[in-house]
Amino acid sequence: MLFSKEKFDFLNKKDRSRIGKIDCAILPLVGRINSLDDYYTTSSCSGRIAVIEAGRKPAKWVFVSHEKTAPENIIEALSSYSGQKELWFRVEPMILHVRCRSLERAQSLVDIARSIGFRRSGIQATGAKIMVEISSSEIIDALIFKEKALVDSSYIALLAEEADKKLEESHKKIKKLAALI
Repeated sequence: MLFSKEKFDFLNKKDRSRIGKIDCAILPLVGRINSLDDYYTTSSCSGRIAVIEAGRKPAKWVFVSHEKTAPENIIEALSSYSGQKELWFRVEPMILHVRCRSLERAQSLVDIARSIGFRRSGIQATGAKIMVEISSSEIIDALIFKEKALVDSSYIALLAEEADKKLEESHKKIKKLAALI
């Protein structure tokens, strides 16, 4: 199938993501990439702060936000949790998957992404399909509940503060990447 037809077909499919739309913080970058002839995005997330119940497939989200959040929002979500599974507080960085017309265009995109701090970026190729994954290292993983709360509200406040910093850093990189492509 021709790349341009594949791109057209993919971009005109229904969004099947968990939230059913593209995150606001990454929308300009996705729009910019999709406006270029040699690329299109297949999945994206601007980064998120989450509390996740361990061991479930798909994961059960006790709390999730793609924007900065107040500690009270996390504490409220924890207080309404009635399960007994482990809960993990997580910050996940931006992740973007971009289908590329050629290996050369893919390498160009990876070079730009790495130059502004998206260190976990690379090319995946299977047959004629070339995909770039762009991500970074703004990550926090902390066990906060195992049969009972393991942390107090002051530690949740510290986690929320650090999470907000990491999410802000990720969002700044998204803007830089959109400007450089």
